Amino acid sequence: MHIRSLTHIVEAVHALVRPTRITVMDSSSLLAYDPSLGESGEPLELGLDADLLEEKRMFRAGRALAKLTEAA
Repeated sequence: MHIRSLTHIVEAVHALVRPTRITVMDSSSLLAYDPSLGESGEPLELGLDADLLEEKRMFRAGRALAKLTEAA
């Protein structure tokens, strides 16, 4: 995956969900430190996905789980 592809994915998530924070997880996160890892012949060249954690949804999910737990 090229850094521009990762940037596009993050920007799309931001536009759709409007989270307070987006965290890139897994090997794609290494592109922020060394974008050349996604270039031809490098370890992340063939990567086509990125695991993202967006904070707003996690907060809502946590609140919903807490309500379920209280009700039980």
